[in-house]
Amino acid sequence: MAKVKNNLAPRNVGGIIEWTGRTAETADSLLQKKRDKQREGQDDRKLDLAKAFLLTKLEGGRKRMMRELATEAEAQQGIKLRTLYRAQEALGVVSDFGKPAYWSFAPQVKHPEMARAATVEDIL
Repeated sequence: MAKVKNNLAPRNVGGIIEWTGRTAETADSLLQKKRDKQREGQDDRKLDLAKAFLLTKLEGGRKRMMRELATEAEAQQGIKLRTLYRAQEALGVVSDFGKPAYWSFAPQVKHPEMARAATVEDIL
């Protein structure tokens, strides 16, 4: 015969809930707010990581194949292609849409983010 239920779990696992009154919020809306805040923080961190990656890989006016950068970013840092595109746009990285496509910093454009950051660590 198998037991269906047992009450052998340790007590007070997790947090304590304190009821302070009624609210117009639902449980789902509160959880969604928490998820949104976490996602925003994570997205900001990933975007900063992607910017640092591009600054490192394109420093000194180097021109790199976009697909090669995307593959390296995913493999080394876990940076998705969409995040890399957002970093490209934020930093002013220019695209040379040939076959294959290349990314580089325009020589005449000095991006404010690059001017402020002495090193990649300053961005992170």
